Order: sequence, then C-alpha cells, then structure tokens
Amino acid sequence: QKRKKKDHQKQINHLQGIINQQKQQIEMQQQELDIKINELDNLNKSVSRNHLNGTAQISTLRSQLETLDQQLSDTQNENEELINENNRLNNLSKDTNSLIQSLRTQIDSLKNQFSSKDKTTKLKHEEEFLQQSMTLVHGLVQKENMLLRNLIT
Repeated sequence: QKRKKKDHQKQINHLQGIINQQKQQIEMQQQELDIKINELDNLNKSVSRNHLNGTAQISTLRSQLETLDQQLSDTQNENEELINENNRLNNLSKDTNSLIQSLRTQIDSLKNQFSSKDKTTKLKHEEEFLQQSMTLVHGLVQKENMLLRNLIT
C-alpha cells in the first residue's frame, strides 16, 4: 500500500509538473498575445491617424482644386475679352486701311484728272488737304498698331 501511495504520489507530482509546465507555456503565450494585441492596437492608432491626416489632405487638395478651377475660369474669361478686343481692333484696322486706300484713290484720281499745268490753286489745296488727311490717318494707324502691340504683350 505504501508503494501504491508512492506511485500514486509520483503520478500526482508528474501530473503537477506537466500542469505547471503547461501553465508556464500558457502564460508565455498569453504574454506573446498581449504583445501582439498591443502592437495591433498601436498599428490601429497609426492607421487612424493616417486616415485623419489623409482626410485633411484630401480636403486641402479639394480646396486647392476649386481655387485652380476658378483661376482657370477667370483666365478663360480674360482671354475671351482679349480676343474680342483684338477682333475689334482688327476691324478698326481694316476700316482704317480701307479709308487710306480710298484717300489714295481720290488723290490719284485728282492727279490723273489734271496735269500739273492745269491744276488750279483750289485743286492744289484739295490735294494738300487729302495729303494731310492721309498723314492723319497714317498717324491713327500707327497709334492703333501700338495699342495692338500693347494688347498682345
């Protein structure tokens, strides 16, 4: 009976050793799990911070995009206005050139109608007047060209 008791105690001691060893393994595994949980928690916090930062950056970029869209729209409107002004000046230039051509034709007609011997004083004055008109129109054309160059630059 003593022997049975001894064997029984040995088995109990052996089982307690196994239980203690398993407890130690469970505790180590629990510590490892705690470490992993902590790492995951830190990673989750980092992801949350990155998400918030990303959301803020997206909001900033959207605002910048809206500003750029408005600037583009303003620039397009300015370009349209400049094109319209340029067209107006081109039409004015065409009208001025037509006027110059008409004046030249009138001068040539007067020159052809009367030879230098037959010109009267009145015709000379008319020719001078037409020449002065041509000079005036030429000055207008130069001013117009200067305005065009300023507009373009």
